[in-house]
Amino acid sequence: MKKRSFYTIVVFATMLVMVATLTFGSARPVQAADIRETGVLNSDETVDDDLIISGQQVRVDGTVNGLLIAAGQTVTLNGTINGDALLFGENVIVSEKAVIKGNLFSGARTIVVNGEVTGSIAGGSASMVTGAKVGRNIYYGGYSLETQADSDVDRGLYFGGYQAILNGSITRELNAAAGAVELNGAVGGNALIRVGIPGQNQPSYFVGPYGSQMPASIPSGLRVGPKAKIAGKLVYTSETSQSTAIQVQPEGGIVYQTPVPQERGTRPTTQPGPWGAFNFLRNFITLLLLGMLAVWLLPVITSRTSQIVRTRFAQSAGYGLVTVIVVYATAFVAALLIVALGLFLTVLTLGGLSNAIFGIGFSGLGLLVAAFTLVVSYISKLVVAYLIGDLILSGASPTMQGRRYLAMAIGVLIYALARSIPYLGWLVGVVVTVAGVGAIWLYFRSRRELPAQVVPAA
Repeated sequence: MKKRSFYTIVVFATMLVMVATLTFGSARPVQAADIRETGVLNSDETVDDDLIISGQQVRVDGTVNGLLIAAGQTVTLNGTINGDALLFGENVIVSEKAVIKGNLFSGARTIVVNGEVTGSIAGGSASMVTGAKVGRNIYYGGYSLETQADSDVDRGLYFGGYQAILNGSITRELNAAAGAVELNGAVGGNALIRVGIPGQNQPSYFVGPYGSQMPASIPSGLRVGPKAKIAGKLVYTSETSQSTAIQVQPEGGIVYQTPVPQERGTRPTTQPGPWGAFNFLRNFITLLLLGMLAVWLLPVITSRTSQIVRTRFAQSAGYGLVTVIVVYATAFVAALLIVALGLFLTVLTLGGLSNAIFGIGFSGLGLLVAAFTLVVSYISKLVVAYLIGDLILSGASPTMQGRRYLAMAIGVLIYALARSIPYLGWLVGVVVTVAGVGAIWLYFRSRRELPAQVVPAA
Protein backbone atom coordinates (compact mmCIF):
# COMPACT_ATOMS: atom_id res chain seq x y z
CA MET A 1 0.00 0.00 0.00
CA LYS A 2 1.39 3.37 -0.96
CA LYS A 3 2.21 5.82 1.79
CA ARG A 4 0.08 8.90 2.41
CA SER A 5 3.00 11.18 1.65
CA PHE A 6 3.33 9.68 -1.80
CA TYR A 7 -0.28 10.59 -2.57
CA THR A 8 0.65 14.21 -1.94
CA ILE A 9 3.33 13.92 -4.64
CA VAL A 10 0.81 12.37 -7.02
CA VAL A 11 -1.42 15.41 -6.54
CA PHE A 12 1.47 17.74 -7.38
CA ALA A 13 2.43 15.65 -10.42
CA THR A 14 -1.18 15.54 -11.63
CA MET A 15 -1.41 19.31 -11.33
CA LEU A 16 1.77 19.75 -13.35
CA VAL A 17 0.46 17.49 -16.12
CA MET A 18 -2.87 19.36 -16.19
CA VAL A 19 -1.40 22.84 -16.44
CA ALA A 20 1.18 21.74 -19.00
CA THR A 21 -1.55 20.17 -21.14
CA LEU A 22 -3.73 23.27 -20.96
CA THR A 23 -0.82 25.56 -21.76
CA PHE A 24 0.80 23.73 -24.65
CA GLY A 25 -2.50 22.48 -26.03
CA SER A 26 -3.98 25.97 -26.49
CA ALA A 27 -4.26 27.70 -29.85
CA ARG A 28 -1.79 30.39 -28.90
CA PRO A 29 1.57 29.80 -30.63
CA VAL A 30 4.29 30.17 -28.02
CA GLN A 31 7.84 28.98 -27.59
CA ALA A 32 7.58 25.71 -25.67
CA ALA A 33 9.91 24.75 -22.88
CA ASP A 34 12.18 21.72 -23.11
CA ILE A 35 10.06 18.79 -21.89
CA ARG A 36 11.73 15.47 -21.13
CA GLU A 37 10.28 12.20 -19.90
CA THR A 38 13.63 10.40 -19.84
CA GLY A 39 14.34 11.75 -16.35
CA VAL A 40 18.00 12.55 -17.10
CA LEU A 41 19.95 15.67 -18.05
CA ASN A 42 23.58 14.67 -18.46
CA SER A 43 26.51 16.75 -17.19
CA ASP A 44 27.58 17.70 -20.74
CA GLU A 45 24.14 19.06 -21.67
CA THR A 46 22.96 22.67 -21.48
CA VAL A 47 19.31 23.72 -21.83
CA ASP A 48 18.90 27.37 -22.90
CA ASP A 49 15.25 27.41 -21.91
CA ASP A 50 12.95 26.28 -19.13
CA LEU A 51 13.14 22.53 -18.48
CA ILE A 52 10.27 20.27 -17.38
CA ILE A 53 11.62 16.81 -16.60
CA SER A 54 9.96 13.74 -15.11
CA GLY A 55 10.56 10.05 -14.56
CA GLN A 56 10.81 7.40 -11.86
CA GLN A 57 14.40 8.43 -11.05
CA VAL A 58 15.17 12.02 -12.12
CA ARG A 59 18.77 13.22 -12.28
CA VAL A 60 19.80 16.71 -13.43
CA ASP A 61 23.59 16.95 -13.82
CA GLY A 62 23.78 19.58 -16.58
CA THR A 63 23.02 23.29 -16.83
CA VAL A 64 19.59 24.88 -17.20
CA ASN A 65 19.44 28.53 -18.23
CA GLY A 66 15.88 29.03 -17.11
CA LEU A 67 13.28 27.52 -14.81
CA LEU A 68 13.54 23.86 -13.77
CA ILE A 69 10.47 21.79 -12.89
CA ALA A 70 11.28 18.20 -11.93
CA ALA A 71 8.96 15.46 -10.64
CA GLY A 72 9.65 11.80 -9.86
CA GLN A 73 9.97 9.28 -7.09
CA THR A 74 13.53 10.43 -6.41
CA VAL A 75 14.78 13.75 -7.80
CA THR A 76 18.53 14.44 -7.64
CA LEU A 77 20.06 17.76 -8.65
CA ASN A 78 23.81 17.96 -9.22
CA GLY A 79 23.98 20.65 -11.90
CA THR A 80 23.60 24.42 -12.24
CA ILE A 81 20.20 26.11 -12.54
CA ASN A 82 20.31 29.73 -13.69
CA GLY A 83 16.77 30.38 -12.48
CA ASP A 84 14.29 28.94 -10.02
CA ALA A 85 13.97 25.21 -9.30
CA LEU A 86 10.67 23.46 -8.47
CA LEU A 87 11.38 19.91 -7.31
CA PHE A 88 8.67 17.41 -6.37
CA GLY A 89 9.15 13.76 -5.43
CA GLU A 90 9.07 11.21 -2.67
CA ASN A 91 12.72 12.07 -2.08
CA VAL A 92 14.40 15.29 -3.25
CA ILE A 93 18.19 15.60 -3.10
CA VAL A 94 20.13 18.76 -3.92
CA SER A 95 23.77 17.70 -3.72
CA GLU A 96 26.79 19.70 -2.59
CA LYS A 97 27.74 20.18 -6.28
CA ALA A 98 24.46 21.85 -7.17
CA VAL A 99 24.06 25.59 -7.72
CA ILE A 100 20.62 27.24 -7.94
CA LYS A 101 20.86 30.89 -9.01
CA GLY A 102 17.32 31.59 -7.93
CA ASN A 103 14.77 30.18 -5.49
CA LEU A 104 14.14 26.56 -4.57
CA PHE A 105 10.56 25.35 -4.09
CA SER A 106 10.09 21.74 -3.05
CA GLY A 107 7.40 19.35 -1.83
CA ALA A 108 8.38 15.79 -0.88
CA ARG A 109 8.55 13.18 1.86
CA THR A 110 12.23 13.89 2.53
CA ILE A 111 14.29 16.84 1.32
CA VAL A 112 18.07 17.13 1.47
CA VAL A 113 19.54 20.45 0.37
CA ASN A 114 23.26 21.13 0.11
CA GLY A 115 25.25 23.17 -2.39
CA GLU A 116 24.33 26.81 -3.04
CA VAL A 117 20.95 28.53 -3.38
CA THR A 118 21.31 32.24 -4.11
CA GLY A 119 17.63 32.96 -3.45
CA SER A 120 15.25 31.50 -0.86
CA ILE A 121 14.17 27.96 -0.02
CA ALA A 122 10.47 27.23 0.48
CA GLY A 123 9.62 23.64 1.30
CA GLY A 124 7.08 21.31 2.82
CA SER A 125 7.85 17.68 3.69
CA ALA A 126 8.11 15.18 6.50
CA SER A 127 11.75 16.13 7.03
CA MET A 128 14.43 18.39 5.61
CA VAL A 129 18.18 18.40 6.24
CA THR A 130 20.27 21.23 4.85
CA GLY A 131 23.91 22.17 4.77
CA ALA A 132 23.39 24.70 1.98
CA LYS A 133 24.60 28.25 1.54
CA VAL A 134 21.32 30.18 1.19
CA GLY A 135 21.42 33.75 -0.12
CA ARG A 136 18.08 34.80 1.34
CA ASN A 137 15.54 33.01 3.54
CA ILE A 138 14.32 29.53 4.44
CA TYR A 139 10.56 28.97 4.79
CA TYR A 140 9.80 25.42 5.87
CA GLY A 141 6.87 23.47 7.27
CA GLY A 142 7.17 19.81 8.25
CA TYR A 143 7.85 17.33 11.01
CA SER A 144 11.61 17.84 11.29
CA LEU A 145 14.12 20.45 10.14
CA GLU A 146 17.85 20.06 10.68
CA THR A 147 20.43 22.67 9.66
CA GLN A 148 23.96 21.32 9.70
CA ALA A 149 26.96 23.13 11.19
CA ASP A 150 28.24 24.27 7.78
CA SER A 151 24.89 25.67 6.63
CA ASP A 152 24.57 29.43 6.22
CA VAL A 153 21.33 31.39 5.80
CA ASP A 154 22.08 34.98 4.78
CA ARG A 155 18.76 36.34 6.00
CA GLY A 156 16.06 34.65 8.10
CA LEU A 157 14.74 31.19 8.91
CA TYR A 158 11.00 30.59 9.42
CA PHE A 159 9.81 27.19 10.63
CA GLY A 160 6.59 25.52 11.72
CA GLY A 161 6.48 21.85 12.73
CA TYR A 162 7.39 19.45 15.50
CA GLN A 163 11.17 19.69 15.85
CA ALA A 164 13.98 21.98 14.71
CA ILE A 165 17.65 21.11 15.23
CA LEU A 166 19.58 24.25 14.31
CA ASN A 167 23.35 23.89 14.13
CA GLY A 168 24.15 26.35 11.33
CA SER A 169 24.39 30.11 10.96
CA ILE A 170 21.45 32.50 10.46
CA THR A 171 22.48 36.06 9.66
CA ARG A 172 19.23 37.73 10.68
CA GLU A 173 16.10 36.53 12.50
CA LEU A 174 14.98 33.08 13.59
CA ASN A 175 11.24 32.59 13.86
CA ALA A 176 10.02 29.12 14.88
CA ALA A 177 6.84 27.51 16.22
CA ALA A 178 7.56 23.94 17.24
CA GLY A 179 7.16 21.29 19.86
CA ALA A 180 10.93 20.93 20.28
CA VAL A 181 13.81 23.28 19.39
CA GLU A 182 17.55 22.70 19.81
CA LEU A 183 19.70 25.71 19.00
CA ASN A 184 23.45 25.16 18.77
CA GLY A 185 24.34 27.55 15.95
CA ALA A 186 24.49 31.32 15.50
CA VAL A 187 21.64 33.80 15.08
CA GLY A 188 22.63 37.32 14.00
CA GLY A 189 19.34 38.92 15.08
CA ASN A 190 16.48 38.01 17.37
CA ALA A 191 15.40 34.41 18.04
CA LEU A 192 11.60 34.30 18.34
CA ILE A 193 10.50 30.82 19.39
CA ARG A 194 7.14 29.39 20.37
CA VAL A 195 7.78 25.97 21.86
CA GLY A 196 6.05 23.11 23.63
CA ILE A 197 6.66 22.16 27.23
CA PRO A 198 9.15 19.43 28.21
CA GLY A 199 7.59 15.99 28.26
CA GLN A 200 4.88 16.90 25.73
CA ASN A 201 3.95 14.09 23.31
CA GLN A 202 4.71 14.47 19.64
CA PRO A 203 1.65 15.00 17.38
CA SER A 204 0.16 11.68 16.27
CA TYR A 205 -0.80 12.93 12.80
CA PHE A 206 2.90 13.11 11.87
CA VAL A 207 3.58 9.50 12.80
CA GLY A 208 0.83 7.86 10.75
CA PRO A 209 1.67 5.07 8.28
CA TYR A 210 5.23 6.24 7.71
CA GLY A 211 6.28 6.96 11.29
CA SER A 212 9.10 4.41 11.11
CA GLN A 213 10.77 6.50 8.41
CA MET A 214 10.74 9.71 10.43
CA PRO A 215 13.96 11.16 11.83
CA ALA A 216 14.59 10.29 15.46
CA SER A 217 12.42 12.48 17.66
CA ILE A 218 14.07 14.80 20.14
CA PRO A 219 12.45 15.59 23.51
CA SER A 220 9.93 18.41 23.46
CA GLY A 221 10.87 21.80 24.84
CA LEU A 222 13.60 24.38 24.25
CA ARG A 223 17.34 23.76 24.55
CA VAL A 224 20.01 26.34 23.73
CA GLY A 225 23.48 24.78 23.79
CA PRO A 226 26.68 26.31 25.19
CA LYS A 227 28.09 26.92 21.68
CA ALA A 228 25.07 28.87 20.47
CA LYS A 229 25.29 32.60 19.77
CA ILE A 230 22.36 35.02 19.67
CA ALA A 231 23.22 38.61 18.75
CA GLY A 232 19.73 39.91 19.50
CA LYS A 233 17.03 38.89 21.97
CA LEU A 234 15.83 35.40 22.73
CA VAL A 235 12.06 35.67 23.03
CA TYR A 236 10.39 32.34 23.75
CA THR A 237 6.77 31.54 24.42
CA SER A 238 5.85 28.45 26.43
CA GLU A 239 3.44 27.33 29.10
CA THR A 240 6.35 26.86 31.48
CA SER A 241 9.71 28.54 32.02
CA GLN A 242 12.65 26.68 30.48
CA SER A 243 15.50 28.91 31.69
CA THR A 244 17.55 25.97 32.94
CA ALA A 245 17.85 24.63 29.39
CA ILE A 246 19.30 27.93 28.08
CA GLN A 247 23.07 27.70 28.48
CA VAL A 248 24.10 31.02 26.91
CA GLN A 249 23.28 34.66 27.53
CA PRO A 250 21.97 36.37 24.36
CA GLU A 251 23.36 39.86 23.76
CA GLY A 252 19.85 41.32 23.81
CA GLY A 253 18.71 39.35 26.84
CA ILE A 254 16.02 36.72 27.39
CA VAL A 255 12.28 37.39 27.34
CA TYR A 256 9.93 34.65 28.54
CA GLN A 257 6.25 34.83 27.60
CA THR A 258 3.27 32.62 28.35
CA PRO A 259 0.64 31.90 25.68
CA VAL A 260 -2.65 33.78 25.77
CA PRO A 261 -5.00 31.39 27.62
CA GLN A 262 -8.06 30.03 25.83
CA GLU A 263 -11.48 30.77 27.26
CA ARG A 264 -12.76 27.90 29.35
CA GLY A 265 -15.56 25.90 27.83
CA THR A 266 -14.68 26.90 24.25
CA ARG A 267 -12.82 25.04 21.58
CA PRO A 268 -11.06 26.93 18.80
CA THR A 269 -11.66 25.85 15.22
CA THR A 270 -7.95 26.03 14.49
CA GLN A 271 -5.19 24.46 16.56
CA PRO A 272 -3.42 26.88 18.93
CA GLY A 273 0.26 27.01 19.69
CA PRO A 274 2.92 25.45 17.50
CA TRP A 275 0.48 23.32 15.52
CA GLY A 276 -1.60 26.32 14.48
CA ALA A 277 1.55 28.04 13.23
CA PHE A 278 2.59 24.87 11.41
CA ASN A 279 -0.81 24.58 9.70
CA PHE A 280 -0.58 28.22 8.61
CA LEU A 281 2.91 27.75 7.19
CA ARG A 282 2.01 24.50 5.45
CA ASN A 283 -1.09 26.09 3.89
CA PHE A 284 0.85 29.19 2.82
CA ILE A 285 3.75 27.28 1.22
CA THR A 286 1.44 24.87 -0.64
CA LEU A 287 -0.69 27.66 -2.10
CA LEU A 288 2.37 29.78 -2.90
CA LEU A 289 3.99 26.95 -4.89
CA LEU A 290 0.82 26.29 -6.86
CA GLY A 291 0.16 30.01 -7.29
CA MET A 292 3.57 30.67 -8.81
CA LEU A 293 2.96 27.84 -11.28
CA ALA A 294 -0.48 29.19 -12.13
CA VAL A 295 0.67 32.73 -12.97
CA TRP A 296 3.66 31.38 -14.91
CA LEU A 297 1.88 28.73 -16.98
CA LEU A 298 -1.71 30.03 -17.08
CA PRO A 299 -1.58 33.82 -16.69
CA VAL A 300 -4.65 34.50 -18.86
CA ILE A 301 -6.88 31.99 -17.09
CA THR A 302 -5.71 33.19 -13.68
CA SER A 303 -6.42 36.81 -14.52
CA ARG A 304 -9.80 36.25 -16.19
CA THR A 305 -11.23 33.96 -13.52
CA SER A 306 -10.19 36.49 -10.88
CA GLN A 307 -12.01 39.23 -12.77
CA ILE A 308 -15.13 37.05 -12.92
CA VAL A 309 -15.09 36.86 -9.11
CA ARG A 310 -14.66 40.63 -8.95
CA THR A 311 -17.50 41.52 -11.33
CA ARG A 312 -19.88 38.58 -10.69
CA PHE A 313 -19.18 37.52 -7.11
CA ALA A 314 -22.71 36.43 -6.14
CA GLN A 315 -23.16 34.49 -9.37
CA SER A 316 -19.75 32.84 -8.96
CA ALA A 317 -20.53 31.79 -5.39
CA GLY A 318 -23.93 30.39 -6.39
CA TYR A 319 -22.59 28.42 -9.33
CA GLY A 320 -19.67 27.23 -7.22
CA LEU A 321 -21.89 25.83 -4.47
CA VAL A 322 -24.12 24.06 -7.00
CA THR A 323 -21.10 22.71 -8.91
CA VAL A 324 -19.49 21.21 -5.80
CA ILE A 325 -22.73 19.51 -4.72
CA VAL A 326 -23.59 18.23 -8.21
CA VAL A 327 -20.11 16.88 -9.02
CA TYR A 328 -19.70 14.92 -5.78
CA ALA A 329 -23.31 13.68 -5.89
CA THR A 330 -22.81 12.57 -9.50
CA ALA A 331 -19.58 10.79 -8.57
CA PHE A 332 -21.42 8.91 -5.81
CA VAL A 333 -24.19 7.84 -8.20
CA ALA A 334 -21.59 6.83 -10.81
CA ALA A 335 -19.81 4.67 -8.22
CA LEU A 336 -23.09 2.90 -7.41
CA LEU A 337 -23.74 2.31 -11.13
CA ILE A 338 -20.26 0.83 -11.59
CA VAL A 339 -20.84 -1.52 -8.67
CA ALA A 340 -24.29 -2.50 -9.97
CA LEU A 341 -23.00 -3.15 -13.49
CA GLY A 342 -20.06 -5.16 -12.18
CA LEU A 343 -22.30 -7.32 -9.97
CA PHE A 344 -24.75 -7.84 -12.83
CA LEU A 345 -21.99 -9.12 -15.10
CA THR A 346 -20.70 -11.34 -12.30
CA VAL A 347 -24.15 -12.92 -11.96
CA LEU A 348 -24.05 -13.64 -15.69
CA THR A 349 -20.75 -15.52 -15.03
CA LEU A 350 -18.77 -12.88 -16.92
CA GLY A 351 -16.35 -12.44 -14.03
CA GLY A 352 -13.47 -11.30 -16.23
CA LEU A 353 -15.54 -8.56 -17.77
CA SER A 354 -16.79 -7.43 -14.37
CA ASN A 355 -13.18 -7.08 -13.17
CA ALA A 356 -12.45 -4.84 -16.15
CA ILE A 357 -15.55 -2.75 -15.39
CA PHE A 358 -14.46 -2.32 -11.76
CA GLY A 359 -10.85 -1.50 -12.69
CA ILE A 360 -11.50 0.92 -15.55
CA GLY A 361 -14.59 2.45 -13.98
CA PHE A 362 -13.17 3.19 -10.55
CA SER A 363 -9.78 4.26 -11.95
CA GLY A 364 -11.37 6.78 -14.30
CA LEU A 365 -13.83 7.98 -11.67
CA GLY A 366 -11.05 8.28 -9.09
CA LEU A 367 -8.93 10.38 -11.47
CA LEU A 368 -11.83 12.74 -12.21
CA VAL A 369 -12.73 13.12 -8.54
CA ALA A 370 -9.06 13.71 -7.63
CA ALA A 371 -8.73 16.40 -10.31
CA PHE A 372 -11.92 18.14 -9.17
CA THR A 373 -10.83 17.90 -5.53
CA LEU A 374 -7.58 19.59 -6.52
CA VAL A 375 -9.61 22.46 -7.99
CA VAL A 376 -11.80 22.70 -4.89
CA SER A 377 -8.98 22.41 -2.36
CA TYR A 378 -6.34 24.61 -3.97
CA ILE A 379 -7.05 26.17 -7.38
CA SER A 380 -10.24 27.90 -6.22
CA LYS A 381 -8.26 29.67 -3.46
CA LEU A 382 -5.68 30.90 -5.96
CA VAL A 383 -8.38 32.60 -8.07
CA VAL A 384 -9.50 34.75 -5.13
CA ALA A 385 -5.97 35.21 -3.78
CA TYR A 386 -4.79 36.64 -7.10
CA LEU A 387 -7.78 39.03 -7.12
CA ILE A 388 -6.89 40.28 -3.62
CA GLY A 389 -3.24 40.86 -4.55
CA ASP A 390 -4.19 42.50 -7.85
CA LEU A 391 -6.53 44.92 -6.07
CA ILE A 392 -3.80 45.86 -3.58
CA LEU A 393 -1.39 46.54 -6.46
CA SER A 394 -4.03 48.37 -8.50
CA GLY A 395 -2.01 51.58 -8.27
CA ALA A 396 1.10 49.93 -9.72
CA SER A 397 1.92 49.91 -13.40
CA PRO A 398 0.42 46.94 -15.30
CA THR A 399 3.82 46.43 -16.95
CA MET A 400 5.73 46.36 -13.67
CA GLN A 401 8.29 43.55 -13.69
CA GLY A 402 7.00 40.54 -11.78
CA ARG A 403 3.66 42.18 -10.95
CA ARG A 404 1.65 38.96 -11.46
CA TYR A 405 3.90 36.98 -9.16
CA LEU A 406 3.87 39.68 -6.49
CA ALA A 407 0.07 39.93 -6.65
CA MET A 408 -0.28 36.17 -6.18
CA ALA A 409 2.20 36.11 -3.29
CA ILE A 410 0.42 38.97 -1.47
CA GLY A 411 -3.00 37.40 -2.02
CA VAL A 412 -1.90 33.97 -0.80
CA LEU A 413 -0.37 35.47 2.34
CA ILE A 414 -3.54 37.41 3.15
CA TYR A 415 -5.76 34.37 2.53
CA ALA A 416 -3.55 32.09 4.66
CA LEU A 417 -3.65 34.62 7.52
CA ALA A 418 -7.43 35.01 7.27
CA ARG A 419 -7.91 31.23 7.08
CA SER A 420 -5.96 30.78 10.33
CA ILE A 421 -8.27 33.07 12.34
CA PRO A 422 -10.14 31.01 14.98
CA TYR A 423 -13.91 30.65 14.43
CA LEU A 424 -13.92 32.92 11.34
CA GLY A 425 -11.31 31.08 9.26
CA TRP A 426 -13.59 28.21 8.22
CA LEU A 427 -16.17 30.68 6.88
CA VAL A 428 -13.47 32.47 4.87
CA GLY A 429 -12.43 29.12 3.40
CA VAL A 430 -15.98 28.19 2.40
CA VAL A 431 -16.74 31.53 0.75
CA VAL A 432 -13.45 31.64 -1.12
CA THR A 433 -13.84 28.03 -2.29
CA VAL A 434 -17.33 28.34 -3.75
CA ALA A 435 -16.54 31.71 -5.38
CA GLY A 436 -13.36 30.33 -6.97
CA VAL A 437 -15.00 27.13 -8.23
CA GLY A 438 -17.90 29.12 -9.67
CA ALA A 439 -15.58 31.54 -11.47
CA ILE A 440 -13.64 28.65 -13.02
CA TRP A 441 -16.89 27.05 -14.19
CA LEU A 442 -18.15 30.34 -15.67
CA TYR A 443 -14.85 30.90 -17.45
CA PHE A 444 -14.81 27.52 -19.18
CA ARG A 445 -18.51 27.80 -20.00
CA SER A 446 -17.86 31.10 -21.76
CA ARG A 447 -14.94 29.50 -23.63
CA ARG A 448 -17.28 26.81 -25.00
CA GLU A 449 -19.79 29.42 -26.11
CA LEU A 450 -17.24 31.53 -28.03
CA PRO A 451 -15.36 30.50 -31.19
CA ALA A 452 -11.67 29.78 -30.63
CA GLN A 453 -9.35 32.69 -31.39
CA VAL A 454 -5.72 32.44 -32.32
CA VAL A 455 -3.57 35.06 -30.63
CA PRO A 456 -0.58 35.99 -32.82
CA ALA A 457 2.87 35.61 -31.29
CA ALA A 458 4.42 38.76 -29.90
